[in-house]
Amino acid sequence: MYILSSITFGCVCLYLVSAATVLPESWKICKKSDKKLNECLKSSIQTVVRELKTGNSKFGLPPTEPLLIEEVVLHQGNGQAVGLDLTFRKLKMYGLSRVVVDKVSARYDKDQLSADFHIDGDFRIESDYTAKGRVLVLPINGAGKNVLKFDNLKGKLDMKFNKIKKGADTYYNVNKCDIMLDTSRLHLDFKRSSSVNEGLGQNLNTVLNENWKEILTDLKPAISKAFGAAFKDLANRVFSKVPLDKVMPA
Repeated sequence: MYILSSITFGCVCLYLVSAATVLPESWKICKKSDKKLNECLKSSIQTVVRELKTGNSKFGLPPTEPLLIEEVVLHQGNGQAVGLDLTFRKLKMYGLSRVVVDKVSARYDKDQLSADFHIDGDFRIESDYTAKGRVLVLPINGAGKNVLKFDNLKGKLDMKFNKIKKGADTYYNVNKCDIMLDTSRLHLDFKRSSSVNEGLGQNLNTVLNENWKEILTDLKPAISKAFGAAFKDLANRVFSKVPLDKVMPA
């Protein structure tokens, strides 16, 4: 499934190549000239994923367990299964600290980096929501709380950069961040508040979970775009503070 995607990877890759004087000893520095650069990055990223569980105030990065996102807005008026304007607020994402890095590929000559990963265990998103439209033939107009749970979540991160000059130094800037996610099963639980229509409730959850594949197909593009934007913002919080000659040691 396309989602955001885990914020973790963009931030992780940035930490790995920062200056040695600001990195904990457990965060191994990977040099551009290393013949086994990808293997080095894979090992280093895996370590950092675990340590970012509690965040890093130096770069303004929040804890990843849970990771908090203020709002995600989805407009799905043309979907076959979902014709729904859906807003998630106060999102809490659980499971990013259990990311397992499977493969890393760095192309410094093209300013690109990609990584394959999966999550060891469940990945869960809890949030408040408002919804208006329809799911299949069921009309929806209301608000409440919801939980999305993903089984066997795996994905791929693709990042592209450009260079920005600031005084005597040059910095990386992430200009594209795509996160592609897939899951073997999506579980949806939408709880309605006391003020919404009766269409929100157990009937809705039954319809959603019986048709989760169709729902997922319609939601993928919007979720991917929203979460990719969040990852890009967090990644650039680090790149804006670390000059290029320290991001890419020889």
